[in-house]
Amino acid sequence: MQNAGPGVRQVVDRFLSKSGISESDISTRFGDVEKVVTDMFGAGGSIMIISALSKVCDEYSLRLDISYATSLHDRLEQLKERILVERLLPKRYRRAIETATFEDKVGTHAPWTD
Repeated sequence: MQNAGPGVRQVVDRFLSKSGISESDISTRFGDVEKVVTDMFGAGGSIMIISALSKVCDEYSLRLDISYATSLHDRLEQLKERILVERLLPKRYRRAIETATFEDKVGTHAPWTD
């Protein structure tokens, strides 16, 4: 939604509110968000959802590849599962960490290892 103009964002927010979806619920109710947005904008709504998924993939250095998912919501669930299973870190976190501590240590000081 960041690429959409303020008018579009206001309309989407209003329709999501009417559907009982608050801003904090968007990630947990992504399937409902997808339905509301695609009902409002049709193919353009699907492009907005794909754009959001693309940003998630970019942040975790993953490929989007929506061809084998039955829906965009299912693809998001697959991405979340992969991120959790592989313990992937977002780029903004990786950039913020001091990488020198990881160079000679085989992951022992990595905050995501047990």
